Amino acid sequence: MSDFDDLMSVADADIMDVFGDAAVLNDGATDYPIQADIEKGVAFFAPDGTFVENHISINIPPVNLAIGHTVTFTASGEVYTLRKERSDDGLMAVWASTLNA
Repeated sequence: MSDFDDLMSVADADIMDVFGDAAVLNDGATDYPIQADIEKGVAFFAPDGTFVENHISINIPPVNLAIGHTVTFTASGEVYTLRKERSDDGLMAVWASTLNA
């Protein structure tokens, strides 16, 4: 890693410590304890329209994220299913997600 990447890794971890919540990522086989941040009602603008989504941010995910993985927030018990990757800079991954009923 470059010095910049090292600095960003520390900064992202600090941000997640402040804004993130304890959660469990499940890839269909294994549970991984993580810190995650949920942003509800994010307006996402795309060529085919505007969408309102829930975005989950995960700092340095323990596995490659994929559609169908779930994130359970420990405090609220809310379970979200990952639907579409919105961004990933190699340190912080942001996914559109759906709240499971």
